[in-house]
Amino acid sequence: MEYLKSFTLFSIGALGYGIIELLFRGYTHISMGVLGGICMLFISIIDSFRKSLTSAIFCAVVCGIFITAMEALMGYFLNIRLGLNIWDYSKVGLDLNGQICLKFSLVWVLLSFFTMQINSLISKRVFLESKNILKST
Repeated sequence: MEYLKSFTLFSIGALGYGIIELLFRGYTHISMGVLGGICMLFISIIDSFRKSLTSAIFCAVVCGIFITAMEALMGYFLNIRLGLNIWDYSKVGLDLNGQICLKFSLVWVLLSFFTMQINSLISKRVFLESKNILKST
């Protein structure tokens, strides 16, 4: 069951991010689907801690930092080293080598907040998980 949930969340993240890029940019790249899937899995893990240990805002910030770090890593390899030029934030401002920028880091925090809600809904409705993942003994 855990593999099915992971596959489902990865697929939702991959497709969801691809759709967001198509709507706002008009195009996407397969690597962004992979990154969206990885980020969705990370958000799901962090969301399980949110339910028992900390606030949703703190968790969203942690997820936003993770996504920004992954974007920097992918940007370095795909855009700089391989020269694929999938994205370039150099015209956005407050950027680092055109690969990450403050504006989109804040977008990732906001998107993570909403994605945690989607994850909770999927966990509860599709996988029939209880609200509190971490239970006291």
